[in-house]
Amino acid sequence: MSDEKISLPPAANLDDAGHALAKGLIGAIPIVGSPAAEIFTLIFAPSLEKRRDVWLGELAKAVYELQSKHGLDIKRLQSDDQFVSLVLNATQVALRNHHALKLSFLRQAIVSGFSLGDSFADDEAHLFVRLIDELSPRQLKFVANVRAYSALDGHVAGVFLAGESINFDTKEADWIAAPLEKELISRGLYEINGQQGSGRMCLSELGYRFMIFLSGEESHQDREWMNEQRRFRVNAQSRN
Repeated sequence: MSDEKISLPPAANLDDAGHALAKGLIGAIPIVGSPAAEIFTLIFAPSLEKRRDVWLGELAKAVYELQSKHGLDIKRLQSDDQFVSLVLNATQVALRNHHALKLSFLRQAIVSGFSLGDSFADDEAHLFVRLIDELSPRQLKFVANVRAYSALDGHVAGVFLAGESINFDTKEADWIAAPLEKELISRGLYEINGQQGSGRMCLSELGYRFMIFLSGEESHQDREWMNEQRRFRVNAQSRN
C-alpha cells in the first residue's frame, strides 16, 4: 500500500493528486470539432467549464475519501478498470446536470461503487448512476431520506414537499407529487401495500439497496427499519 496521501484544503487546488487523476480521466471526453463549435463555444463552453471544475472538486473529494477512509492508493485506482469506467460514466452525468444534490450523490456513487465491494455488483453501480441522472432531485432526496419521511406515509405531497415552503394548496401539490411517486413505483424502487386508497408506502428491496448506495453505509437502524417494512409487506400481501 502506498503511503501517498491527498491533502484536501478547503479550496482544492487543481494540481493536487485527486484533481490530476480527475483531469486525466475527463480529458478523454472531446468537446469541439466542427465549424458549429464556434457557436457552441460562445454559448455553452463557459457553463460547461464551470460544471467541469465543480465536478473536479467533487471527484477530488471522492478520491480523498477512498484514500483516507478505505486505504486505497492512487496507483490502484488508476489501474482499476471498474473504477475508471464508473468515473467516466458519472462524469458524463455530472456535465449534464446543474443540481448540487445530484453532484453530491454522484460523488457518493464513486465512493460506494468502489468501497462497498461485493455488496454491489458492477452493473448495479452503473444502474444506480443512471438513476441519479434520470430521477428528479426530489425523487432522489426522497429515496435517500425515506426513513425520515416514513411518518408522513399517508400523504404523497407531504412526503415530497416536506420541509419546503410551497404556495400550492394540498390538491395542487398532489398533482405535482403523485407523478413523482408513480415513477418511483414504475422503476421498482417503491411500493404501496394495503387496501386500495389507504395503502402504505414501502421501499422495495431495490429501493433499499439504492438508499444504502446513496448514503454509503448501512446502519443497524437501517436494517431494523427495513425489516419492519418487509414484515408489513408480507402481512399486507397475506391479507389481499
